[in-house]
Amino acid sequence: MMNDFYIVKKIYCEPTTQSLETVSFDLNVLDKYKNPNYDINLNNEVGTLSSKTDGWSISIDVHKEYINCFFYKLGALPDSEQKHFVKYNIYA
Repeated sequence: MMNDFYIVKKIYCEPTTQSLETVSFDLNVLDKYKNPNYDINLNNEVGTLSSKTDGWSISIDVHKEYINCFFYKLGALPDSEQKHFVKYNIYA
């Protein structure tokens, strides 16, 4: 699926390549996942967000007001989850 993501500049692309660019999201992106259907496991500020029902997982790096992840990792998320993340995409 193609969405607009801010990396260093705004691009329109699909997160399927193995590039190691970091993409950032407002911390509020995690609000949706604070329920029993998901796990947010952090060791200090680094960890994973995973779905208990849909079988996906993504590594995240949590900062004070935003989170980071590798752009290519978003490709493992279902379309609906990618759309959710796009809404919170920011320049960090």
